[in-house]
Amino acid sequence: TMNEIMVYAGNGYLMGEFPPGRKGELGTMLKVVQNMLKCHAAMYHAIKESNPEASVSIAKNSILYQASSYLDLISIIAATISDVYYNAMPIRVLERQGTIDYLGLNMYIRMKVSRLGSFMGFVDTPEKQNDMGWDLEPQVLYQVVKQYHSYMPELDIIITEHGVADGGMP
Repeated sequence: TMNEIMVYAGNGYLMGEFPPGRKGELGTMLKVVQNMLKCHAAMYHAIKESNPEASVSIAKNSILYQASSYLDLISIIAATISDVYYNAMPIRVLERQGTIDYLGLNMYIRMKVSRLGSFMGFVDTPEKQNDMGWDLEPQVLYQVVKQYHSYMPELDIIITEHGVADGGMP
């Protein structure tokens, strides 16, 4: 029903990069996510009413958050909090609502976190990234699939996006 709700909400209300262009409004961002999940639930029920056999989901963008140092407790906590709010929370809400039949998973990047909100950066060296600075490591997708499977082992996972931007290719 929806594509990458956390991307829209985060970029619109935390980063200021998408409309409405606000920055640092975590509370508002979470309200937007809550409303989008309510909209998904309404669409889910409308689709099921029209076609009870339809499989309905969202396409969930995922980021593999990693502590910048596994010797730094703050980094570990920051990466865990980022994962819970960005990755797990929306899926768990849909599970509680009973409005998810499978998980559509979009996965492109992983990020190191050293302090919550103070540094988030890409992990790999430039030769392991595509033109947009995103991972080209297959094991990252594998780790994310395992992670989401642990959240909801009964759900099928369908990879809905995992592309490569490569200016060197025709």
